[in-house]
Amino acid sequence: MRHARWLLIVGVLTTLAAPCLGSGNLLRNGSFEGDLLYWHNIDPAVHRLARGDVAAGEWALRVEKANPMSAPFACEPGREYTITFSVKADRDGTLHVQMPPSAREVGTNAKRLWTAEATKSVTVGPEWQRLSVTFKADVPQDGFWPYPHYLVQFEGTAPFLLDAVTVTPSSEAAPAYVPRRAVEILTECPDLPGYKGQDNLLKKGATVRLIAHASNPGKEPRGVTLRWQFIDYEGVRPLADAVERKVTIPAGKTASETVSAELPATGCVLARTSVWADGKEIDRSDLPLTSLP
Repeated sequence: MRHARWLLIVGVLTTLAAPCLGSGNLLRNGSFEGDLLYWHNIDPAVHRLARGDVAAGEWALRVEKANPMSAPFACEPGREYTITFSVKADRDGTLHVQMPPSAREVGTNAKRLWTAEATKSVTVGPEWQRLSVTFKADVPQDGFWPYPHYLVQFEGTAPFLLDAVTVTPSSEAAPAYVPRRAVEILTECPDLPGYKGQDNLLKKGATVRLIAHASNPGKEPRGVTLRWQFIDYEGVRPLADAVERKVTIPAGKTASETVSAELPATGCVLARTSVWADGKEIDRSDLPLTSLP
């Protein structure tokens, strides 16, 4: 597993100052519902969303080659964490899984990155399987990596489909996908120009499309309110009025809704989508958008 360019992998606006240690699924977008936000080392040439032949929800991640990496998640030092996932390969082969620290230097020094001893391998084939591996979050903290955040990496010897990834603070596997929230939401801006040959900057005052992908992993339809709002880069102060839309999400499905809005300020702002029910926020997703004067 090699990707020489990354120095410190952090999720989109993952807050490293105060780890949030939960008891359910610690992974964001483990079911790949509508977008690949919160996954890194993604190359459209070899990674894409696949629909139809899936293990949970409506989408799975198709991996032709290279190693996709999750956003970091906070771990309690010394505790065991089990990564459970559904996988289907084009042919019989091996899937390699690692759980390195989110800081490259720390992971390399601890021999938890791109080494055989840090890799758990499972046998895969052309039928869906639910598999799991367990790691211990026992890499010593240091000044460059003051809070224990780890990530998950996958690499296969054959092209494969990956779905329903669950990370739980336990030594036991999760028999089925464990949703992180009762309704999970992702923010997408298809108007971002990207980094290849560009610097992913928007023009001042640009009008952008913001897509909210809200997935309902439950067994019953769910009526919710989707909300779009620009927030300052610290994630605290609203910069414009919110836009709301009521939707009903069928069981096991994803609702993808789009609004267009003008950037309310230059510099970095957060495009936040959130999902609400009964006056309470269920989940939120922040995507940074940057424009220059």
